[in-house]
Amino acid sequence: MKRREFVAGLGGWVASPLAAKAQQHPIPVVGYLASTTRDAAPFQTASFRRGLDEAGFTESRNVLIEYRWSDDKPENLPGLAADLVNLKVNILAAFGTSSILAAKAATSSISIIFLTGDDPITAGVVSSLSRPSGNITGVTFNSAPLYSKRLELLRGLIPKNDLIALLIDPNSPESVTQSRNVQNVASKIGQAVISLNVTTESEIEGALGSLAQQRVDAFIVCGGPFFNGKRDLITALAMRHAIPGMYPNRNFAAAGGLISYGANIPVPIVRLALTSPAS
Repeated sequence: MKRREFVAGLGGWVASPLAAKAQQHPIPVVGYLASTTRDAAPFQTASFRRGLDEAGFTESRNVLIEYRWSDDKPENLPGLAADLVNLKVNILAAFGTSSILAAKAATSSISIIFLTGDDPITAGVVSSLSRPSGNITGVTFNSAPLYSKRLELLRGLIPKNDLIALLIDPNSPESVTQSRNVQNVASKIGQAVISLNVTTESEIEGALGSLAQQRVDAFIVCGGPFFNGKRDLITALAMRHAIPGMYPNRNFAAAGGLISYGANIPVPIVRLALTSPAS
């Protein structure tokens, strides 16, 4: 998919015959599919709108955005994706692997653009990075390979690293993939790790509260939309329990976390909205 085709997908209606216009939306519509809550990641929606604006499309002026959030319930994503397809949106933007796969299953005709921290080939999103083909293309900041560096940095910062915990969202393909990478690296260097699966705020509170009792020296937060949306809670609990943590992106550090190593997430989101449909 070329960028000009993406722009045409949003703006081509201007040159359509009047009869065709009558059957379309008055202005182009972008479907926005995310697996978090509405308030979980305001930087994400703000960055996406900024990218659209830089491309010449301003929300409520010459483009509409139909937002759908699954509220941290991945089982809701297929229905939400189908709803956006039924609305006949011009473009469908999907955030996170679970949302992308739901969008891909819902349509083979509407253009899909995506953002993921996972390997899109391994996740089954595309068959090739250079030629994704079909109706889907996007941006990845594949962070699984970064976890060896994250583990190295964390071990160098803390005086004692006998036991490190991994915070994993089992509902997030990104989180699961990244946890495996950490475990593989840890086993090679003899680092003891324990895995804690969490899917709710109460489970986050319980997991962070249990680290001292388990004599955990530090923890690593695996990536994924759920944890991105809970960064304030996670960093506050880490400070309360005085447990150092390594985080997947700078938004956690900005919220008070000890250290992060990874992509500056708003940047690829802007790129997604602005240029990701380029080949």
